[in-house]
Amino acid sequence: MSSEADDIGPSGVAVGSAAARVSTLGTVMPESPASPDATEAVRGSLGAVRPMARRRLPHDVADQLLDLIAASSGSEIALPAERKLCEQLAVSRNVLREALAALAQSGILETRGKLRIAHVGRARASRIARLPAIAGRDADPVLDPMEVRRILEPEVASIAATRASREAIDEMERYVTMMREAAARGESVVDYDSAFHVAIAHATGNQTLVALVQALNDTLRESRSLSFQPEAAPGLAISDHAAILAAIREHDPVTATVAMRHHLDRVESLIRASLRTGEPAA
Repeated sequence: MSSEADDIGPSGVAVGSAAARVSTLGTVMPESPASPDATEAVRGSLGAVRPMARRRLPHDVADQLLDLIAASSGSEIALPAERKLCEQLAVSRNVLREALAALAQSGILETRGKLRIAHVGRARASRIARLPAIAGRDADPVLDPMEVRRILEPEVASIAATRASREAIDEMERYVTMMREAAARGESVVDYDSAFHVAIAHATGNQTLVALVQALNDTLRESRSLSFQPEAAPGLAISDHAAILAAIREHDPVTATVAMRHHLDRVESLIRASLRTGEPAA
């Protein structure tokens, strides 16, 4: 075993024979992008990592790693040692670990013994919601995210109704309960709302859908906060979530789809009501 692996410990990087089962990262050079020939020669290698400005948050480091993983070849990538990544990104180990933890929470990274594995397909799915706006078109804070939600979430609810396990249903119920309790205390329910929708995606058993919904949530913070500005909004959201949950619990995909569409119609109406009043997002 290499000394570098010993330095990283159980959550470290690809070493030894286990590395042969996944693609490994090529040499990472700061500043200069890898040449096309070099990239072609090493399938599954990560592109050039540029040092991050030290003032940047772990979110920025996670974004750069996500982009590089998504641009890699192969289905799985073994990340290099934390020490090497810290040097190449010019960040502290604590910052790097926060970034890696965020990617792990999104299902993009997983640890297998001493290997830290990145899933390329999930990284690509996660990037979809972060694509830049089309040139010459102003972003619409309501229509853009709602259009994506209408395409994705009713189908996710339908699949969840078909596949949801007892444990998955229990998880959704917990978030509905947390929303009720937070609303009763007069606290924000935004995070529990977001978690409920991610839990529906988890119930499908499809990790690409989970990554898509989680990535979409990153772009929805502003519009989701707007949807909870009206005084009646928390109670309406809880009622809608309860209807969606009931359909999933009964394994009724048609009703789950209808309930989710009804919920999204209401969310859009609430967002537009908030925009008309000119109230700032929470």
